[in-house]
Formats: sequence, structure tokens, C-alpha cells
Amino acid sequence: MSAPKTGNQWGFGAKVESTYATINAPGVGDGVLLKEVPNVDVPHWINDGDRGVTPGGGPRQNVAKSGRWGGYKLVAEGIGAKALAAYSASVKPQLDPLILGSGFVGTGSFTGGQENWLYTPAMQPANTLTSLTSDVNLAGQLYRLYGAYADVEIVAAGPVVPLFNFDVVGLMDFVTDAAIPAYTSYPLMTDVPVKADNIVVTIGSLTGAIVKSFHFKYGRNFKNQRVNMASGGHAGYTPGYHKPTIEIVIERTTTLTGSTPWSAATTLNPYRMAEDQNPVIFRMDVGSTQYRRWSLFSGVAVAAGAPSPAAQAQLVEVKDTFEGPTATWTLTFEFLASAFGLYDSFAIMYR
Repeated sequence: MSAPKTGNQWGFGAKVESTYATINAPGVGDGVLLKEVPNVDVPHWINDGDRGVTPGGGPRQNVAKSGRWGGYKLVAEGIGAKALAAYSASVKPQLDPLILGSGFVGTGSFTGGQENWLYTPAMQPANTLTSLTSDVNLAGQLYRLYGAYADVEIVAAGPVVPLFNFDVVGLMDFVTDAAIPAYTSYPLMTDVPVKADNIVVTIGSLTGAIVKSFHFKYGRNFKNQRVNMASGGHAGYTPGYHKPTIEIVIERTTTLTGSTPWSAATTLNPYRMAEDQNPVIFRMDVGSTQYRRWSLFSGVAVAAGAPSPAAQAQLVEVKDTFEGPTATWTLTFEFLASAFGLYDSFAIMYR
């Protein structure tokens, strides 16, 4: 009797495709470390081959299925550069391919002491959207997607390591038996990600907010299938609009700001800010260790290797909430482009 396949070990790799939906197989240098077992959505088909029933009421023999596709749900930590090496053209954050595949453009800047990677929304058609070939090795089997796109959410409830959640969809290759590659690109065991217990948030002029949790959503509309009657039944996906938002829970300030634009260094009036809908600065810095820290901010400007946020966040919803007896606000911001036709609403920066 042979030994059973198990889910005790897994591996994941992702590689940018030079031509959409042309497999660019990840190698040992393309591993991306995940926090937990990937959730693999087994193969699906655009057409399942059903032909209905016979005149006698029983089923007909189906034709072959066509248009094979699949997906993953991936959870990872936002580890920056391996071994705290300075960012360079070849040294990137651990999650670089997944962020690019989620609809971003990555731009590196390598001035000594200010090295960083900046991720901004990809502008169509000026920027070619990044598609991925991605491999999940699980239970001794290879689940490969190609022509794959993703969406990303970043969450932290309390002083924990923030989690980057990726929803990936793509054309799916045949499932095969495969060994897990010995990935050389994984971070070191000593590469510990930053926690959300060293976090600074700026909302307008308010810089002293006490943050309880946050939940960022890119909100990418990316699962639009391209049905193809010429070959294979499936030609991949066409991403559409995105709607970036962040929900953040903060302790209520002692007093409400009394005048527009409804924020000051230590006070906030979210009710008036939401009513007036005046765009404000938003910046969230997570961590302080160089080459491990990251920021999410409104606008895409950078100064001296650090975020230079613009007033491009709009408070769209306010909820009065409580954490035990502590009064809190749950605030939802949307990020706005600075002008029609631009994709400069927000950025993620590793530095």
C-alpha cells in the first residue's frame, strides 16, 4: 500500500509573464512565502459540456468541457527586503509579484539611505497590466494558473502582523503530480515582519490618532472572463475599474474640531468632514525598521524617499462604535484621482 498524500507541506511561486497568458514557469528563485495553506479553487470550466436529456428523459452523453479556469485565496505577511538588504533593481519586497499582479506598477528609487519601492495603480492603456504565472504546490500536486490577475486586501485587527490577502484568478493548467521546489527566494527565518503596534496615521491635520484596526480594499473588478470560440474556450480576463477604500477604527478625540477642514493636530470632526466631502490627506505608516517598514497614503508623490501625501482621500462613512467602554469611530475613506484620466489616487511604499 502506498503512502497517502498529505497537506502538511506547501509551496508557492509567482512570476510575471512577458506575454499575457503565455506560461512563464516560476523557478526556485520565484518563491513567495505564505502565512498559511493556500486555498485552491479546483478547476472550473466556462462550459461544462451538458447536452440536456434524451427523448426518454435520461441524460445525454456530455461533450468535453471547455474553458478551464481556477483561483486561489492567499494570505501572506508584508515582509520587505530579504535580510534587510537595501532595495535595488534586484532586491524587492517579498510580495512584489503578487502586488504587481493586483494591478500595480512598481517603481524603484535607489538613492543611498532612501531606497524604496513605490507601487501605484497601473494606468490603462499607458501601462501594460501585469499578469502572472503562479504555482501552488500542495499535497504533492501542482496547481498552476497562467494569465492570472489578483486583488488585494490588507487587514490588521489590533497590534498584530498585518495580513495581505490576495484573491487570484486565471486560466488553469492541468493538475499534475509535482515535488515542492526548494525555493531560494524565501525570506530568512530571522526576517520578522513589522507589527501594527508601531503605526502612525495622518488624517488631514490630525497626527495623533490612536488606531485600533484597519482594513484596506483595492476593490478591483478583475474577474471578467473572455469567452473564446476559437481555441480552448477561454481567452483569459479583462480587468475593469477599481475602488480603493480603507476602513480604520480610531479612538474618538476628546473634542470635536470646530472649523473647516474639520481636523487639527489633536482633534477631528468626522461628521462635518463626511458631510462636506472635502478631500484630505491620509497616510498610514506601519513599522519603523528600514527596508521592512511600509506605508499606504493618498496620492503618489514622494519626497526624500518618504511618502508625500496629497489631499486625495474622502471620508465617505462615519460610524459611532465602542471597544468596551472606549468610544471609537469607524471611518471609511475612498481614494480619489487628482484629475480625470489619472491613476494617482493612492500608493503603497516599502522603504
